[in-house]
Amino acid sequence: MVPAPPADTTNDFRFKILNNEGADFTIHCRDGDLKISKSALFLSSDYFRFLFTANDEGLMSKEQSVPDYNLESVRKVLVFMITGTFEMPENLTPELAKELIDIAMHFKPLNRDALRNTIHRALCKLLIQNFSILDRIVHFLVFAHEMNLSQLKIMCMSIIVYEHYKRFKQQYNEESPNADHRALHERLRRSGFFFTVSPLSRIDSIRRQSLKCRRVLRYGAKSNLHSFKNDTRWNDVD
Repeated sequence: MVPAPPADTTNDFRFKILNNEGADFTIHCRDGDLKISKSALFLSSDYFRFLFTANDEGLMSKEQSVPDYNLESVRKVLVFMITGTFEMPENLTPELAKELIDIAMHFKPLNRDALRNTIHRALCKLLIQNFSILDRIVHFLVFAHEMNLSQLKIMCMSIIVYEHYKRFKQQYNEESPNADHRALHERLRRSGFFFTVSPLSRIDSIRRQSLKCRRVLRYGAKSNLHSFKNDTRWNDVD
């Protein structure tokens, strides 16, 4: 887990690097610019280290454009890169999580897997808060499947099986009158990384296994009841 920034960063040398005083490099984002220390980028990012040393042009460069990314998201990843801390967005969504992970994959900071795992865990907690809303669960599942977030994916499938299975099968299928539901169904039909089983197939498999377990438990309960009655009958005779 990546720790959150300390409450007071006034005397923390890591955060002083983020001040504009020593900023000599500009990152152009979709909605604004960020000024940052070029030396800090070089020391904290495999991407920038290669960019600055690949040739003379990179060595002299003073700016980089990332037009696909939001300024605040880029800032959060830069803070993680340089300070080793991460402030989780209060408005975290699968879309925002994807952007943060994509930026980390682009900039290649040290220990980027820790950032991905921290965001993954936050999404799992967020999912629990929305477990009663089927559309939200499906939305999370598609995201987890396509981003290969295994724990979040397992949680989504389990919630669908045990809480929403019938309604899920009725609403999310290739003949659904809802175009968005048809599109999400199609994305869930696809195999995952390394040709793993699709979420749709896995959901049906979990459902079948759960029904088998229920039948076994019912049979066991009936057998125990029958055995109890027989024991009681013999005890009465004694």
